[in-house]
Amino acid sequence: MEISQDDRLLISEQTREAGDVHWKSKLEDYLRELKKEVGEQPFLCLAIAFLTGLISHTFPARFLFRVLARLVSWSVGPAILLLGIFKLSELLTKLKRDESTVLQHP
Repeated sequence: MEISQDDRLLISEQTREAGDVHWKSKLEDYLRELKKEVGEQPFLCLAIAFLTGLISHTFPARFLFRVLARLVSWSVGPAILLLGIFKLSELLTKLKRDESTVLQHP
């Protein structure tokens, strides 16, 4: 049995609509939780919003993203080197353990 082009379009549209409804319900749930949190702790949320606005007004976003990108790029190199050293040391200790467990018969 072959599915016609119209049926394929209908099925893809239905799955897309179901996905949209799913995301819409998740967004509504998130907004309800956010409203509840703001209602419970209004001064904390106000302080966070004020500090965020102050920082974004004082420092341009482009400058902040540039600084953040440089910090990440400077820290990624040493982090990769450290991971390589750890993996190499694990490999060497595994090889030494394997060599010591080999028994030789006379």
